[in-house]
Amino acid sequence: MKTNNRCYTYFTIVGDFDPIAISNRLGIEPCESWKKGDLRRNGSVHESSRWSCGRCDEYDPDVGNQLRKTIADLQGKAKKLRRFARISTRISIWKSSPNFMSAR
Repeated sequence: MKTNNRCYTYFTIVGDFDPIAISNRLGIEPCESWKKGDLRRNGSVHESSRWSCGRCDEYDPDVGNQLRKTIADLQGKAKKLRRFARISTRISIWKSSPNFMSAR
């Protein structure tokens, strides 16, 4: 019996910045964000800011199709994204599954 590969993809920026400023500059609402110093649900403090968008968890045997959906809203925003490279410690597109996480 063949099972589907359950994974998801998303775009994320991590560093020391205001996530609202990234949303405003890109004109995109994040699927998840927090600011450095914000409290986690468990009461600990986030050590860096994070802004993520484009989460795609629709099953597709070709993860490339998921990645295209993830970056669709980012098309044409390369110049703006390059500016964030100066204020971030990591800009990534992730492919994740219950068993592993890998940057692509």
